[in-house]
Amino acid sequence: MSEEIFKPIKGYENRYMVSNKGRVFSNTRGKGWKEIKGWIENVRGYRRIELDNKPVMVHRLVAEAFIPNPENKDTVNHKDENKLNNCVENLEWLTNTENHNYGTRNARVGKALQKPILRIDKETGQILQRYDSLKDAVKDGYDHSAVSRVANHVDCKQSGGYRWEWESNYV
Repeated sequence: MSEEIFKPIKGYENRYMVSNKGRVFSNTRGKGWKEIKGWIENVRGYRRIELDNKPVMVHRLVAEAFIPNPENKDTVNHKDENKLNNCVENLEWLTNTENHNYGTRNARVGKALQKPILRIDKETGQILQRYDSLKDAVKDGYDHSAVSRVANHVDCKQSGGYRWEWESNYV
């Protein structure tokens, strides 16, 4: 395990410093260094603190202080995908595209967006097939856009000769 190293935060020298372990300290009152705990964002889950009443993300402070960025990449990535692990060894600079395609993100987002959809006989109303997702229905040859429009009740009542409903909306 590496030794904890502290560096001043650019633009806030002598008042704030950050460590390679992801800890931030304040000396704003000249009364000695005190750790700032900050808070965890409700929406995205990153640790934030305030520097002179300006909210900033801790992982970004660590990266800016300890990781060279010669290609001027704009996003700091958590290699282990744990947004609270702000140790310098866990961080790296990426482009937005690289970050969006990193690790298990796409699989997690896809799973979160996956909604079961039902293929229904337009005459009898009988459920003929349940698909785990619209993507699965498309694999069977149904048109993505048309099925989606029917299931979302956008201007058409059928596609491929069937009614379509999101399972969560089916009554």
